[in-house]
Order: sequence, then C-alpha cells, then structure tokens
Amino acid sequence: MHDMAQLVSKYECFILQNRTDLQKVPDNVRHLSVLSSVRIDDPILLGLLRYRKLRTLLCHESLREEVMKRWCSELRCLHVFSCVTAHGLPEEISKMKNLRYLEIFRPFEISRPCSLKSLPSGLCCLYSLQFLYAANCDFEGLPRELSNLINLQRFESGMVTYHRSDSKTMIINGYAGESLDQLFHSRSLSSLTSDGFGSSSSGLECTSYFENSLSMNQNVTPMVPAHNNNDSIGNIFLSLEGLVIQHCHNLSSLEQCLQPAYVPAIKKISIQNCKRLLSLPIARFGPMHCLVELNVSNCPNIRSGALLVPSLERLELLKTGNLGDNIESCSVTYLELSNSSLTSIQLKKWNLPALQKLRITDCPSLTSVVGSEPVFIKLFHHGGTSSIRPFSSLTELLIYNCSKLQALDDLLTYEYLPAIASIRVKNCEDLLTLPAERFRSFPSLNELIIHHCPRLNWQKGMVLPGPLQRLSLHNCGDFSAWFPSCLENLTSLENLQLVSCKGIVSVPGHLWNRDLASLKELRIESCPDLVSIGGESAIANIEMVHISNCQNLKEVQQPLSIRIF
Repeated sequence: MHDMAQLVSKYECFILQNRTDLQKVPDNVRHLSVLSSVRIDDPILLGLLRYRKLRTLLCHESLREEVMKRWCSELRCLHVFSCVTAHGLPEEISKMKNLRYLEIFRPFEISRPCSLKSLPSGLCCLYSLQFLYAANCDFEGLPRELSNLINLQRFESGMVTYHRSDSKTMIINGYAGESLDQLFHSRSLSSLTSDGFGSSSSGLECTSYFENSLSMNQNVTPMVPAHNNNDSIGNIFLSLEGLVIQHCHNLSSLEQCLQPAYVPAIKKISIQNCKRLLSLPIARFGPMHCLVELNVSNCPNIRSGALLVPSLERLELLKTGNLGDNIESCSVTYLELSNSSLTSIQLKKWNLPALQKLRITDCPSLTSVVGSEPVFIKLFHHGGTSSIRPFSSLTELLIYNCSKLQALDDLLTYEYLPAIASIRVKNCEDLLTLPAERFRSFPSLNELIIHHCPRLNWQKGMVLPGPLQRLSLHNCGDFSAWFPSCLENLTSLENLQLVSCKGIVSVPGHLWNRDLASLKELRIESCPDLVSIGGESAIANIEMVHISNCQNLKEVQQPLSIRIF
C-alpha cells in the first residue's frame, strides 16, 4: 500500500531536502515541503511561484517580508500553508481564499520575545479557514472581525487556544493585569466562545495540546480594545459552562467579568492561586441559575459578605479569607472548608438544608463551632416560607487537623444533624469535649471515628447507637469509665479499632458472641492497661483480627493476626 501511494503521488508530492533538489521539482507538483536544512535565498523562494497548482506548502525556512507578500498574493490555490516568519502575516493573506490550514512559527533561533504581536485584519476574510496554529506567538490583540471565520475549528496561540467542537471551558492562566475587564469586553474573544461561527462538520483533523477547552495563558496584559456596549455584551461567552482563573498574581477584582449577562450558561467556576484577589462579586452569583460548582483556593485575602447561590451544589473553599463565614444555599450538597482563617463558625450563618457532606480541614485558627436557638430556620420559596433544619440532609461530617478546636457540642445534636450517618474527627489536639452521651440519639449513625484527640474528656458518658457499624478510637483520651459498657447492644458493629487507648482493662468474653455477633474485623494496638479480652477462643469467630503491642495482655501471643476466609 505504501509503495502504491508513493507511485501514485510521485509527481504530486515533493520534499526539498537540499538546493540541488530545486531542479527536480515536478511541474505539476501539488504538495511541496521545504526543510529547514535547505538554505535558499529569496530569488529561489520566489521562483516557487510558478507552481500555481500547489495545494500544500510547508516551508521551515525563515521567510522575509517580501517573500511572504508575494506568496500570499499569488499562491491562491493553497489549502495548507505552514511557514516560519519573524515579520508576521501580511494583509495579502486575504487573497488565499481557499486556505483551510494555516500554521505560523517564529524562528526558533530568536531568543528574544516573539515580534509577532498581531494578526492582520485580512485574515478574517478567509472564510474557509478551519485551523489556525501559532503556538509560539503571543498576540497582544486579536482582530475584531475574527468571528467572520465561520468555519474555524481550532485556533492556537501562546495566549489563546480554541477548540470549537467543545468550547465549554475557558482557562485564564498567569494573567498579569489587575482586572479582567478588557478580556471580557473584547469582541473578538467573546465571539470565539459564542455559537456565532455557524456549523461545519468537515475539515482537517489536527491535534491540539489543550483538548476540549478554550485556554488562555497570558503572561502579559492583553492590549485588546475594550468595548462596553449592549450589542457585544449580549453575545459574550454565551455557551461557556466552565471558567478557570489561576495563577493571576496581580488580579484584585472580578467585579466586571463574573456577571450573569456575560456567562449565562456557566456551571462551574474555579479560582485558584490569586493571592491579591480581595473580593468576589458574590451578590451576582444568585442570578447565575446554572452555576452548580464553585471552587476557590489559595486566595487568602478575600473579604466578602454573605455567599448566596441558590443553584449551587458543590462548594469548595480552600484558604479563602473569610469567604466561608456566611453561606446560604438551598441546593448545596457538598461543602469543603480548608485552610480557613476563621476563628469561629457561627451555625446561624450557615443555611444549607440540602447539604449531605461537610468537610472542615486544616483550619489552624478555628477554636469553636457555635450553635444557637432556635435551630429551625425559615426557608423562602415560591412566595412563601417554611421552617427547616439548617443541616437536615447532612449524612457525613469530617473534621481533620483543626488543632485549636475545643468543642463540637453545639453541632453534634439531633436538632442539627437528624440524618447524620458518619462522624470523623481526626488530629484536633485541643479538642476537650464531645457529647458522646448524645450519640444514641442519632438513629442513622453507622460510622464513628475519633483519632488523635488526646485531651478529650468523656465525663458525661459514651452511649453508642445500635445501628453503628464501624467504631474506631485512636488516642482520644480516657473513656475507661464507659468501657466496655459502651459496646453493649452494638449488634450491627462490623469493624472495631482500639489504638492507644489508655485505661481500658478488659473485655468480657461473652460480649464478643452476644453483643458483637456481627463483628468481622478487630484491631487492638498499644493499649497499655489491657489485661483480658476473654481469651483467644472468645474471638475465634471474627474473620480478621490484629492484636499487638499490648504488654499486659498475656492471654494471646502477640502480634496476633487471624484471617478467616
């Protein structure tokens, strides 16, 4: 097949590998490639104009301005054109009406920044153009008529990458300005993301290094003209569903760009590593009826008011100043608050009746979670009001690495958490109290994990609910006064872990078969005061057992590992 292809294309395809090959170029050549190793002067390059049937011209030799003008003016049958130039495209490019693929490179030997700063307006007359590639050129502006390229499928430059088949996500990376006003008011950029191109299903298939996205990597402030008229605003980013703004270290405000009129279809907004960002236009998030996910991370200087987003389903706030202080949404199901500077969480400021999973992690300044009476809050909807619990749907609560947190008593109540199924608290070194006597009031609680909270005081008791399936206690204070009675009637318990638990002395043998009959996995480690578990025979029916480093436990040989399959 390869030999036949070579035979058929013998007189239509030619590669110019050295100067002597110039004499061998067939008169009816249609596809010509000039390698960079061929040093050819301008007269010879201009001599290629006689091949008027050329459909493909790939020239890796740096072209002078005069050669570019002549080629663009006279090689009008070209469908594919790839060239290296330090001078940019001439206006004469408009005469290549049949061009479908255009590739531009700056000379690689030039170490200074690229001198190609703009595209000619004549480019916008190439209505058949489907692929425009200028990956190592940082254009400061784009022609306002770029939307005329109705068949454009892909556009790649050092600053913008556009893939029309799925232009749902826009990434702004490393933008150097303080505001994104110019970017979002640019008629040319807005037309790239709207549906104004028309439809075209045919064309060259070309690879893109930013698949399925429109991405902007702006190391310089773009010098695009700002337009603020109603005609352009109506078409700005109409189909955009995802927006990522990251590593914009001078950015201080997003007031102008995050407007419902600009991004009416937006579903996901992610703002990352913008350390000078002072505020978010959170008052405008409400009318964004399609917005379901908001992620803000490493923006420590944000100072904003109440976050009111009725349609939001997922909210992630990681190192975001005071942004998590006041949150209200009737649809959020997932909330993560991490590395927050908040010293206290006021539960009366969190109205999240649909919340199912709450993660509070790595908040070194957090000292308290404060509730209030009455617990019920008013929910406004369809012109009326109703009373509902602020966390009536919460099933998973996870609190990790909050070293100064002292109490969770206000939160861990049935009134706040009627549907709670999993409670995990880890590495809260200053935590003093947990209302463990209330745990039996949680009818759906099936997982309780308390790890590395050494100052916990269990004076009020520990009463666990019957449906509990997993209990894991690691280095969490002295609860020996309530042990082993706290294990009674846990007939659904399948996994029990006791690690570094001081004060516990014994577990009666009958407890394993009577109260813990469903137990499948047992782990006991580093419990210095434990002397009896009722004998090895008492735990013989448990599928997985690991006991180690309990120096006063003489009934079993340690380490003891049992696996029954």
